[in-house]
Amino acid sequence: MPCRLSRMLQKLHDIVVVVVVVVVIVIVVVKVVVIVVEVVVIVVVVVVVVVVVVWVYVCLCKLIYKTVLTSKVDGRRGRGRPRRQWYDEIKELTGNQLYTNIKLAYDRVTEEVWQAKSTPKWP
Repeated sequence: MPCRLSRMLQKLHDIVVVVVVVVVIVIVVVKVVVIVVEVVVIVVVVVVVVVVVVWVYVCLCKLIYKTVLTSKVDGRRGRGRPRRQWYDEIKELTGNQLYTNIKLAYDRVTEEVWQAKSTPKWP
């Protein structure tokens, strides 16, 4: 009987050791998983912050460049007399309509005569 009890105690001891080892392994694995999840969350937060900062920078740069280069801001149109277009200047200088000027530009002989009439002569 004592021998049987001893074997049972030995089996129980072996089972307890296995359970303790399994519990320790599970605790270590859980801690590693928690650390990995924290690192992944930190990386995701950093990536999101970088993307938002870059997006805001690009949007602001487009707005700033547009304002600086065109001297205009979004909104209602400006009041007053409309600006002159380049073809208005050509019509005024030549005395012809734009379509007529384009036809004259295709005809080189006529263009040379036309240029001679519109440019002042050198002494």
